[in-house]
Amino acid sequence: MLNPEELYLIKNSFIDASINAGKSIIEIKKRGFRTKSKSSGSSLASQIVTEADFASQKIILDSLNPIISQFNFGLLAEEAPDDNSRLIKDYFVAIDPLDGTKSFTESNSGYSISIALVCRTGESIVGVVFDPENNLIYWAIKGEGLYRNNHKWIPDTVTKISNSVCVCDPGNKIIQKYKSHTIYVGGAVMSAIAVLEGRADCYYKQPKRELGGGCIWDYASVVLFFKEAGALASGYKGESIMLNSPQTVYMNKSGSYFSRNIKLKDFIS
Repeated sequence: MLNPEELYLIKNSFIDASINAGKSIIEIKKRGFRTKSKSSGSSLASQIVTEADFASQKIILDSLNPIISQFNFGLLAEEAPDDNSRLIKDYFVAIDPLDGTKSFTESNSGYSISIALVCRTGESIVGVVFDPENNLIYWAIKGEGLYRNNHKWIPDTVTKISNSVCVCDPGNKIIQKYKSHTIYVGGAVMSAIAVLEGRADCYYKQPKRELGGGCIWDYASVVLFFKEAGALASGYKGESIMLNSPQTVYMNKSGSYFSRNIKLKDFIS
């Protein structure tokens, strides 16, 4: 069991690593880059990778390897094979070095870096997200509340039912009982955070057969953020989000649903 002092040490290490990685991403964006394709998921967004993804991950791992070794953590990083250490160690570090790569390649906002500490049971303990485009750090430690740029952050949980705004990935359709409209933000991490910031009332991914629907590293930090904010983070049908399934890192079977208002789920399905 990690004590509070250790959790804050880990949180600070995650913040330092994400900021340094974010600086690298911005530099690469300014000088230009090439995109490549990879075999990952079924959507176009999940199949795009750039040198910024790999550069960010290297910076993060170089920074965090001492912590990972010190505490004997497992590791799950997007741009590296899953070595299943997450299924053996008491805790593992989940790294998304560049969530929202598609937005990044299109020179839009909506991309970020996410680093989380997750228990083997699938519960996030520490979560850090850095938005390099807007120089914003979001973080949480289980039971300690949610912070934005080191200020305690209590998102407004009042949302609209009629005329609600839903963040929706391209290709997803919405089945609505009450009038609403959809917007596109970017990667899964910043799409969920857009809900906490009040720019939308919910964000969701519907279940599907194909691999995709987000991965453990997409949700590891934001699920903790929503819990600390007293908001709803669940599978699309209301089930708990499993952040360490032995079978897969993908979330396509369960989908996901994020909202500041639990009641809104009854009207969007």
